[in-house]
Amino acid sequence: GLIDLLFIILLIAPIMSQEHQANMHTLLHSTLAGRAKLWRRKQLLLLLCTILSFVMVYSTELMKTAWLYGDFSCFSAPVSSLDIFAFSELNMTVGGAMATLYGRRLLVLLCSAEVCFFLSELCRKNTNAILLGCGLLIFPAALAAIGSGVGEILSFLMPVAQADIFPSLFPLAVLMVLGVASAVF
Repeated sequence: GLIDLLFIILLIAPIMSQEHQANMHTLLHSTLAGRAKLWRRKQLLLLLCTILSFVMVYSTELMKTAWLYGDFSCFSAPVSSLDIFAFSELNMTVGGAMATLYGRRLLVLLCSAEVCFFLSELCRKNTNAILLGCGLLIFPAALAAIGSGVGEILSFLMPVAQADIFPSLFPLAVLMVLGVASAVF
């Protein structure tokens, strides 16, 4: 999850700050296509970069898992057949649980990309956008990775890294609100 957040920051941070760095912000926003069409295309670029990063990181994770433990062959088995969920009352298949887990991870990564995109708009240089993104997204995630409680509360890492199918909705809901608010602003 930490690697994926870093990839997203390095890919997304220069998108908006490049306009300021090249002194194109005023010119682009004075044209009709620069106000709405350009923003939609940048949102599409953000979506594609996030999905590409997600596929690269998590396909590697799935390939390593398949290499270590054998092929995935029991997607239709109930999730309660796994030892970790033996006492769970979830009425879901292993395939459904994996789809839920990876879908939630992608959603959180999209929200973190939107926050990075918003922070990029606030910066005048690409280096500042990357540093601000790393400072506000990677630093708390790195603290969470080493076990800091404060880092777990403030970072996007925990909803991405958790293996629970339905974890606490508190950090996930807050991150979703942050992502949507960043897209709106």
